[in-house]
Amino acid sequence: MIIEQIPNERYKIKIDGGSIKAVMLPEIQKITKEEAPASNTISESFSDQDFSWGYGYRYQNHNTSRTLVYLKNREFFRSIEFSPGINNIGLRAVSVFKFNRFAHFGLGIGFDGVYFGNGISWGKGVYDNTNVNNGLYIPLYFQLSGDMLKAKVTPYYLLEAGYAFHPANPFARRNPVSKSWGGPIATAGLGVKFYSKRKSYAAMNINATYRSDIYRTRITEIDEFGNETTRSERGIKNRVFGSLGFVIGF
Repeated sequence: MIIEQIPNERYKIKIDGGSIKAVMLPEIQKITKEEAPASNTISESFSDQDFSWGYGYRYQNHNTSRTLVYLKNREFFRSIEFSPGINNIGLRAVSVFKFNRFAHFGLGIGFDGVYFGNGISWGKGVYDNTNVNNGLYIPLYFQLSGDMLKAKVTPYYLLEAGYAFHPANPFARRNPVSKSWGGPIATAGLGVKFYSKRKSYAAMNINATYRSDIYRTRITEIDEFGNETTRSERGIKNRVFGSLGFVIGF
């Protein structure tokens, strides 16, 4: 702001912050006149302020990083999910692109311990290979999810589909003649999501997962004449597992 003028010699200007500077006439490139802003309230966003630095130059900052994440579209997220359940447990990592509030598309990978046997495994699913279908699975899957409300706390849905690979189990000595390849999986769930002021969020969901496992096992039997015979059995094991999901997103 020009506060004093000495014709054909110099000007005194007041810079943002209150300091005063003398500017000689040959240093001045251009002088412009501005209209007073319509409003100058405390609620005006710092990111939209327009600063004048003198000498006819202007700087305007339009930083939108303060926009709450649940109000944004077209945003990348990553999340880590821990899913304990009866006869299964999982740890997943998902990379998600948000197209809009209702459509978040992602790709995930993880590690699952699964017990296909009867009763409750109490964690045996990772290492007990008395049943060829038990053990550690590596799921690779697509995820579709979405927020039901445009709010800081919102219910949300999730749908997943993919394939869970069943790698060689280091505890497979009890079944040296059996082999399992894994199979298709699908998940549906509902939960609640809690957004922070920035990009991170926490969520909890309850979900059901259909799992299948393609396997082959060799069975040795003794017939009625005392002869030993071996036959191969092929099949698909499938079951629905329930679990809770605890998610941290960023």
